[in-house]
Amino acid sequence: VDPDAPPEHQLLRISRLDTEAATKLIGTWIPQLAAVGAGDGGDADWHQALTRYQKIKTAHPEALLLDTGEWPSSYVKPGMYAVVVPHPSDTSTPALEWCVEQGLSKTDCAAKHLEVSGDPTDNFDAQ
Repeated sequence: VDPDAPPEHQLLRISRLDTEAATKLIGTWIPQLAAVGAGDGGDADWHQALTRYQKIKTAHPEALLLDTGEWPSSYVKPGMYAVVVPHPSDTSTPALEWCVEQGLSKTDCAAKHLEVSGDPTDNFDAQ
């Protein structure tokens, strides 16, 4: 990823690189560590969103970045990025237990069901 590219382009490029690994998780529940994005994503701007992603990636090198617009059956809102960890399970319980084992609060970790069909509101669970 070009470190001189605008941060929103860096995030998009990272998410594209992570797509292949993410497709192997379709139909499973995985821990979600954050949603990053400018404005409604909770970050003041794209620089802050990229910095927050990088901090999470340092703590969890296995983390993947998903473009929420590419996963409309998993995410209600496009234009953001979800940071997930590839620890797949058949139910949300193991993903939530992973969050607890990592010492993460319910505001810092939840379970996401990665899907390519269905209603995205059925694909989220929190501690």
